[in-house]
This record gives sequence, C-alpha cells and structure tokens, in this order.
Amino acid sequence: MSGRRRRSNIGSSSVNARRVRSQRDEESSTEREARLSQLRDRYRAERERESSIEREVRRSRDRDRHSVQRDRESSVEREARLSQLRDRYRADRER
Repeated sequence: MSGRRRRSNIGSSSVNARRVRSQRDEESSTEREARLSQLRDRYRAERERESSIEREVRRSRDRDRHSVQRDRESSVEREARLSQLRDRYRADRER
C-alpha cells in the first residue's frame, strides 16, 4: 500500500446502512434530487442558526479536513478534483 489509510467499512455492515443503501439504489433521479434538495435546505437552515463562533469553528474544521484530504490524494485524484472544479467553474460562467 502507498501509506494511505484504508477507510473503515464498519458502517456498511449495519442493518440500517444496508437498508439505506438499498433504498438509494432503487430511487429514481427525481427522488434522488428531491432528497438532496431537502438535505441542502436542512444544512442551510442549520448554518443560518449558528453563531459567529460556531461558524468559525465549523469553517476551521472544514479547512483542516480539506487540507488533510488534499494531502492524502494521489496525483490522479488531484487532477480529477481540479478538472471537476474547472468544469463547474466553466458551467457557472456560461449561465
């Protein structure tokens, strides 16, 4: 192995995790988009309620987590991430 830590597979073995995975495998693209939209709305509401201190703590944790993720990614993963960002940026500019 290249020194990268393997992700634990413990969450995928629980009964609830299998049920959720099965439900998501069977959902239509419309149902999937509705579920994701609902999650975005819930996270948006949570962020609106947080104090400035809570916001700074969340952002700091996010920065740390993203930094660790970038440090661990391979050159192929890095290029894929950057390519995806470039594509998203182009799509946003074309709107």
